[in-house]
Amino acid sequence: MTLWCPSCDRQIEELRGVLEELEVTIASINVDANLLPTKEWAADERIDWFVGHSPEAGFTYEVSYVPTVIVVDKQGIIRYRGGPKTASELVLLVGQYQ
Repeated sequence: MTLWCPSCDRQIEELRGVLEELEVTIASINVDANLLPTKEWAADERIDWFVGHSPEAGFTYEVSYVPTVIVVDKQGIIRYRGGPKTASELVLLVGQYQ
């Protein structure tokens, strides 16, 4: 499976960088109704976090562009909601609350 979204592919690499720096949980949710991610695809992409598929999540979480990055701290507070960020930017955003 190939993602149609080059920004999404780049964000996957940045999320790996976040995992190297912080003890966090990452979940990737694919909102494309026509593209079902598989375990094999996740393994090929070296994604070792949860990957889900829910077109409805796009409506529930008000995703207006792809990728949307939502960073939630340990207290359940959204610390960032927006477009793609580098690993170092995300570490700064989340790390200050840990």
